[in-house]
Amino acid sequence: MRVIVLAFVLAGCAGHGQGQGQGGESTEESPEATLAADAGVRADAGVDRPVAAPGRPDAGAVSRDAVVRTDVRAMQTDGGVTAERLGLLTVTFLRAHDGIFIRTPSGETYLFDVSNQRDWSFIRRFLTSANVSTLSGFIASHPHSDHYDGANLSSTTGLLREFKVERLFDAGQTTVPGWGGYDRTVVDLAASKGIPRTGSLREGMKVALDPQLTVEVLSPRTTLFTAKEAEAANGYDTDANHANENSLVLRIVHGKVSFLLTGDIHDLAMDTLIENHPEEIAVHVLIIPHHGNGRNYAPFMRATRATVAVAQYNSDHLPEDPAGNARNWAGLYRWQTATTHFFHPFANLNPTDVDLPYPADGNVTVVSNGRAFNVHGETSGRAFTYVVP
Repeated sequence: MRVIVLAFVLAGCAGHGQGQGQGGESTEESPEATLAADAGVRADAGVDRPVAAPGRPDAGAVSRDAVVRTDVRAMQTDGGVTAERLGLLTVTFLRAHDGIFIRTPSGETYLFDVSNQRDWSFIRRFLTSANVSTLSGFIASHPHSDHYDGANLSSTTGLLREFKVERLFDAGQTTVPGWGGYDRTVVDLAASKGIPRTGSLREGMKVALDPQLTVEVLSPRTTLFTAKEAEAANGYDTDANHANENSLVLRIVHGKVSFLLTGDIHDLAMDTLIENHPEEIAVHVLIIPHHGNGRNYAPFMRATRATVAVAQYNSDHLPEDPAGNARNWAGLYRWQTATTHFFHPFANLNPTDVDLPYPADGNVTVVSNGRAFNVHGETSGRAFTYVVP
C-alpha cells in the first residue's frame, strides 16, 4: 500500500483496530455512569443533579454540556488508558447539508467537506466557537458544489479566505459540468495561497492525519468510475452521478473505535466496497451516504453493521423535486429502523414527511478514547456511551 506522509504530521500511526459495530455494552440514559465506572471515576463527578431524559424536561437537570465534560474526564482515564498514552478523538457532524469537523488526539483539526453558501455562516460560527483559526487540512469528498462552495464564496468570504488552511486533500476529480468549478473555486485559490494539495487519493492509500489514528482510503478505486459505469449500475447519470460514485471514502480507526466517512457514494461504489472491503466497512460510526438519499441501501446497511448512523440531510435539500424528497425520506426511515442509534443534525426536518421518532439533534459529537465513545446531540440532548468489547 502507498503511504502519504504529510510534512506537518509526525510519522507513525496507532495499530489498526478490529472492533466492529456489534456486541459491546451501551446505555441510553446515563452515559457518564458507564465511562466513569469503567474508569474508576465517581459517576457524579462534576454533576450534582440528574440529567433530563430526552422528552422529559427537568428544570433541575444539569446541562448536557456538563455531562459531556464529565464523560471526557472519565474517558481520559478509562480502562487505564491515559490521555498521554492515547488522546481523545472528537468528530462532530455539523448541523449543515454536509461538513464534519475532526479534532485529532494530537490537536490537529480537519474539515471533511464544507457545505454550501447557505450553511457557511453556521460553519464559520462553529469553527470560531471551537477556537479554530487554523485547520490542518480541508478534505473535499468530491467536486459537487454543495460539498465545497463554502470554501470560496467571494473575494473575502469562505473557508480558504477566512481561515488558515495548511493542506487540501481530494481524490483528484475534475470539475463537473453544471456543478460549479471546483478547480477554479478551490484548487486554484489554494495554489495561489501556497496551500499544498494532496490530490488523487485512491483506494489502498493511507493518510497520516495523526500518529494515533489509522486513516485508510477505501474509495475511489485507482481508475475512477465512468459515467457509463454509473449509469449501468444506477439506471441514470443525472447530475453527473459518477462524481458521487467517485467520492472519497475514509475509514478512521482510533484504538478499537472506527468511523466511516462516505461522501455521496451510490450503489456502484457501495457494492464495490462490500466486495473489496467487507471487514473495513464494518464500523462503529457511519455517516450515511449521500444525505440519506434512498436507493439500494439494504446490502450496505447489513455490511456496515454500524452502531451509530448519522444523516446530514436538510428537508429542503430538493424542494423542486417532491419525488426525490420522498425517496430520500424513505431512505432515512430505513436507516432509522435498521440502525441501533440513528442521529440527524438538522433542525428543520418536517415531521409530516417521515416518521422519525427523535427530535433533530443539532451538531452530533462523538468523543472517543480508543476503547469507548460517547455520542451526544447538542440540541436534542440525546446521548449514550458505548464500550467496545
